[in-house]
Amino acid sequence: MTEQATWDPLEAHVSDQEILSSAKKREIKNILKSYVGTYDPMSELIQNAMDAVERRLDQSEAGTYEPKIYIFIDLQENSFEVVDNGVGFRQAEFRAFMAPNISFKGGQKTRGNKGVGATYIAYGFNHLELRTKSPEFSFNGILKDGRKWVDDVQGAVTRPKVHEIGEISEIFESVDRGTSFKIRFGGPGTRPASLKWYGATSPGQWLYLLLLKTPLGHISLPGLGPAKIKFDVIVRSADGVCSRLDDQPAMYKWPHHEIHASRRIADIVKMQIEAAQKGKDPSTAVDKFRGSNGVYEIFNADDLDAMRNLSPEEKLLLKSVNLSAYGYFVYSTSVWDQLNDVKAKLRKSYRVLKGGLHLANNGMVQGDAITIPLTKSTGHQNQAHVVVHFEGADPDLGRKGFQPELRDLAEKVSVYVVGRLAARRDLLKSDSGAKPEIEKLKAVHEWIRDQEAHERENPLVYLMRISSCLLEGSP
Repeated sequence: MTEQATWDPLEAHVSDQEILSSAKKREIKNILKSYVGTYDPMSELIQNAMDAVERRLDQSEAGTYEPKIYIFIDLQENSFEVVDNGVGFRQAEFRAFMAPNISFKGGQKTRGNKGVGATYIAYGFNHLELRTKSPEFSFNGILKDGRKWVDDVQGAVTRPKVHEIGEISEIFESVDRGTSFKIRFGGPGTRPASLKWYGATSPGQWLYLLLLKTPLGHISLPGLGPAKIKFDVIVRSADGVCSRLDDQPAMYKWPHHEIHASRRIADIVKMQIEAAQKGKDPSTAVDKFRGSNGVYEIFNADDLDAMRNLSPEEKLLLKSVNLSAYGYFVYSTSVWDQLNDVKAKLRKSYRVLKGGLHLANNGMVQGDAITIPLTKSTGHQNQAHVVVHFEGADPDLGRKGFQPELRDLAEKVSVYVVGRLAARRDLLKSDSGAKPEIEKLKAVHEWIRDQEAHERENPLVYLMRISSCLLEGSP
């Protein structure tokens, strides 16, 4: 018998179901290996929810729909649930979306479209509850022992199936349509094994983590505004007590919002130019800004195109991904510790907001911070918080890495940004080594801001008040 001369290797005809099952398991195992971050499960659930509500928002008439996401962290049950009031699933989509490389996001601007995130959620853990409802279809189900099946090498664990359940989710019942996914953590191979690992027990603590480590921390450059999404954070403590924060904006925790007395370079430059035009000394025009805690700036693709060390290919790449960047430079790295310990109130020595280069794509930070590759003044690496954002870049399966040329470009940009910020260190307070008092700095900054606002709004009254004070204090 003569063999067929040509065939399509992607259309292999294998009748042996055991071979097919083994191949599918290897494919899923390779997907799971690409997810190594401790915030990956939350990020995958949240990005799908954000895409779902934005899709419904696009389909709705203006003013008729308010996108909403609910995050329920149950420390008693060791579970994490994300509920959205988005579009929900059609039946055919719902039955297929957890299979590898299946995605229904093609042709629209979304946060992820590789078709592997749902596979990771389904088979990276041993307890997944999934619910959806739309005008066409509704279902409450559970998938158990997905991770056990993937890790089983003896063939003792049957391939899991989704089973319908009668249990309801109270939060999901409150939305008119949408989707709910709940992961219950624990068991060999799962990361994290326990939600207690994060050291967060209150909605405020979880808020910091979610806004810095998941897509809820929406990246919008150059405007820095939030997404058109509000979300609630509900936490059930280990002893069963519930607390919550409602209607939170989906926006990244920009350091200049968290650290008071932070000044934008553009405002400083503008003030100095205006002083020079009036014949005044530009250096003294910004005296009231001296002793600041930090300086920051935002750069768009046109700003960065002026970098001298970019090759023609890098300049084309910069424009093709519409690269933008944000940089913040703090006077002392101890400020990061104080933010963590005093403001965020997270476990000691865990800098959730810190220095380094953070890569972002399509509105969300991806992966861990990268060291800024400075060749001199290397201490600035930890003082600077830089976010480099791409549009339409293509990170790897595990949401961590980008193509080498994108990472190289981002590193060059980060060095440039730090140089621009560090050049205005003259405006920052000196690092005495003492711990900054975050709450006191906040109070002083707010008092100064109030006085400046009053001066702008009531200049004559303000000058008269100063004059009378001087008269009262005169001999």
